[in-house]
Amino acid sequence: MSAQTDLFRRKVADSLGPPPPTAPQDISVGQAVAALAATPSSALVLLDADRRPAGILTEADIARRVAFSVDASTPVAEVMTAPVVCIEAGEYLYRAIARMRRHGLRHLPAIDEADRLAGVVHMDEALAAASDETVARIDLLSGDDGDASLRAIRTAQAGIAADLLADGVPVSDVQGLITHVNNDLYRRVTRDLLREMSPPPADFAVIVMGSGGRGENFLTPDQDNGLVIADYPDADHDRIDGWFIGFADRLTRRMDAVGLPLCTGNVMATNPLWRKTQAQWLDQMEIWLRHSSAAAVLLADIFFDFRPVAGNAALARPVRDLITARLTQNRRFLGDMLRHHDHFRSAIGLFGGFRTERRDAAHRGAINLKYHGVQPVVAAARMLALRDGIAETATLARLRALAEAGTLPAADADDIAAAFAVVCDTLLRAQIADVEAGVAASNFVAPARLTRRGRRSLREAFRTIDRFGDGVRSDITGRVI
Repeated sequence: MSAQTDLFRRKVADSLGPPPPTAPQDISVGQAVAALAATPSSALVLLDADRRPAGILTEADIARRVAFSVDASTPVAEVMTAPVVCIEAGEYLYRAIARMRRHGLRHLPAIDEADRLAGVVHMDEALAAASDETVARIDLLSGDDGDASLRAIRTAQAGIAADLLADGVPVSDVQGLITHVNNDLYRRVTRDLLREMSPPPADFAVIVMGSGGRGENFLTPDQDNGLVIADYPDADHDRIDGWFIGFADRLTRRMDAVGLPLCTGNVMATNPLWRKTQAQWLDQMEIWLRHSSAAAVLLADIFFDFRPVAGNAALARPVRDLITARLTQNRRFLGDMLRHHDHFRSAIGLFGGFRTERRDAAHRGAINLKYHGVQPVVAAARMLALRDGIAETATLARLRALAEAGTLPAADADDIAAAFAVVCDTLLRAQIADVEAGVAASNFVAPARLTRRGRRSLREAFRTIDRFGDGVRSDITGRVI
């Protein structure tokens, strides 16, 4: 893999060197300089009592603020750089590089989930082999929060995805990066709206559903979003929900403006069905699970793969825990969900040929790979995971967990994962080709556009997918295929 594309899939945690020198924030300048001089590092991180970064003292700080300016007994807090610009260790490395470039930094402390120091990213090491084109793409993916800049981020995804695939990066990793960038747009737009609006009257989390929740976006996702709001007294409903109505309207319009289209099915926070308090979501889950009507099954199917992307993610955790607990061994509801997916079968015909679109003139002779390749695997893996109490939402993570639990033989799980990768890779490459040709990307792929080897691989993938789906239907519903 080249360094040019490696930057877009590596995490900050994968790029941290030895722990940086640290010291308590209440020491003197003289002590801090001595501590720094005793190491080969050019930066000293000052920590608070909980070992969270409180400041940083670099060689440049010493040259500008200390030398010939202050006494050695001066508290280091008076000359250190604070507050510290940090990044989470689980973030992508390109975000760290962009943050350092934006703030003119050579060192960027990385923190863990408890905000404690995990290490330091060094600009020189991170960019050692990056080309000017790579740096330009990093800047593009991390521009300011204006609509034009955020729209450019969406536009840049096809080129970066093409580079990653050409460099042999697994399609699941490419989809993970695309999803991360899209979900980060939600975080950035939410942050921007909170600066524009009055303070929220209650804590909340923005959630995304569908492929965004699974980390499996292609180039054409629309908005599937909602809100989980902290509980509040019923008497305050009009005031509090009124604020969130306004927020949801601004959020969805801004996301549309930056390149994530409005959901034609109205699965958005502007719809009260997808905007609820935590308690209301828990009640909603119970209602859907008790009354497995076609409508309840459809709504639950949309919701179950949700992921918090902005705000207080902890608000969504009890909802996820309830889904995991209540679906375990609930064969009646899972069977109803599977029947909802009966039409999501592969596009392989009875005699081994492809079943292509005939009624839609715009896509005649093509296959909707989302409906007849991706969704059958997603649905079957979801059913088994929910039945077995597995809380993972990503399809490959579910398959791995099912293999570890003994539900699927490891060889079968590998075969299904490989078939899923063939379908996803075929669809993503077709979408990239559409973008490069200046036409709207879609979920349709014409077999005639594929090489002979590509068609053969897709047929084999479809056969594996159908065997998997048929086995899950038989297992959960007792129906013999």
